[in-house]
Amino acid sequence: MYKFRRIFVTLKLDNRDVDTLRYAAMISRHAEAERVYFAHVAEPDEIPLSIREEYPQTIQGLDETVQEKMEAYVNEHFLSDDGPEVFYDVARGSVVLELLELIRHHDIDLVISGRAARKKESGGVPERLARKAPCSVLIVPHGSTSDLKSMLVPVDFHNEINLAFEEALEISRHIEQSRIVCLYVYRVPMGYYKAGKTYEEFAEIMRGHAQRAYEQFLEKFDTSGVTIRPHFELAKGSTADAIDQVLKKQASDLVVIGARGRRKGAGLLLASTTERMIWRTGVPLMAVKKKGEGMSFLDALLKL
Repeated sequence: MYKFRRIFVTLKLDNRDVDTLRYAAMISRHAEAERVYFAHVAEPDEIPLSIREEYPQTIQGLDETVQEKMEAYVNEHFLSDDGPEVFYDVARGSVVLELLELIRHHDIDLVISGRAARKKESGGVPERLARKAPCSVLIVPHGSTSDLKSMLVPVDFHNEINLAFEEALEISRHIEQSRIVCLYVYRVPMGYYKAGKTYEEFAEIMRGHAQRAYEQFLEKFDTSGVTIRPHFELAKGSTADAIDQVLKKQASDLVVIGARGRRKGAGLLLASTTERMIWRTGVPLMAVKKKGEGMSFLDALLKL
């Protein structure tokens, strides 16, 4: 969290922005951000061509009007006397491409984007930003509060790169009384019966293995001053389903999850679990990436 010096907040200019701005204010304060950029992209078809041709005055001064509206939202729900420098960007065109260009131009460390409270399908702007932005992306569902007492962090004990867990540790150090629930999803292998064990017996074996792996996992990190609680969840379906079940059973204010896929060169590809969680979860979710990951692909994309 200490490295989030430049934060980029996307605004839709509707009531969903209130929750996004309050969450952004909390994050920027604890991260001691130096600059926060607020951006809105107006798609070309927001005003039909026939209307623009007949009433050209409808688009005259549009950028100024949009910025004034952004400033009003920011002044009411974000600004404080000791806050970071604030900047505004207004653009027109393809929303995702324009936002990605601004993110690259400003050398952003963290993108914050709001979305509807519950989505039933993928493909929205926040998900596409999480897939393509060369930095971490925080997605704030409408209705989220700016409290941050408990973070759920799904981890892979066998993955050498644990950026999500490292990020959660940094956040917890900056926010007093916050805690981390370290979630490991395990499953019973299909051939369990060949070992002469019942499903339940082998599930206990897998849980014991997970407990030992967790203890070895923690040895890699400086966890001083941070409250961490392990949670082991037996998956009977997908990993995303298991994470959902945990979220339903216990209160969490933020999910911190790695964004990278396992394949080489997957800098702009979300891990399948992360992609599903982005549009399914009802709490804020931070998809953590190493800054600059996938930049060469992004450069090529923006040149198209």
